[in-house]
Amino acid sequence: MTGADEATTARVVLEGVCVAAGGQWLLRDVSFTVRAGEVVGLVGANGAGKSTVLRVIAGFLRPTTGTVLLDGRPVGDYRARDRARRIATVPQSTTVESERRAEDLVLLGRHPHLGRFTIEGEADRAVARLAMRSTDFPLASASAC
Repeated sequence: MTGADEATTARVVLEGVCVAAGGQWLLRDVSFTVRAGEVVGLVGANGAGKSTVLRVIAGFLRPTTGTVLLDGRPVGDYRARDRARRIATVPQSTTVESERRAEDLVLLGRHPHLGRFTIEGEADRAVARLAMRSTDFPLASASAC
C-alpha cells in the first residue's frame, strides 16, 4: 500500500508531527496510523506528550511541522462542527455531577449531529448504547462516578 492509499483508508494519520511551545519541543517526529475499528492506547510517563497528541488529532492544537489527516483530509480543513462529528473528547480535568449516568456523557457526542435546539431521541440513545457495548462498557450499572 502506498502512502497515498494509506491516507485515504486510514481514519487518523500523523506523519512527522512536531509541536514546539515556549522554546521547547512537546512532540518530536510523531508518526502513526489508526484504521477504522482499531483500538489504540497512548501510554507514557507524565509529560511524555499523550495529551498533546490527542489535542493535535482533535484539531485543538496546530503542529509546528508535520501532517495530521482525519479521514484523508488535513484536520485543520474541517469546520469545528464537522470535526466534532468525527472526534469526541472529554478533557482530563472534567468534573461530572455524581448523579449523571455514563450514557448521558456518551450522548454528549451526539450533539454535533443534532439540529439547533434539538434534544436527543431514542435513535441517539441507541447509538450511544451501541458505542458503549462496542467498548464492553457495563450498561447495567452505568453511572459516571
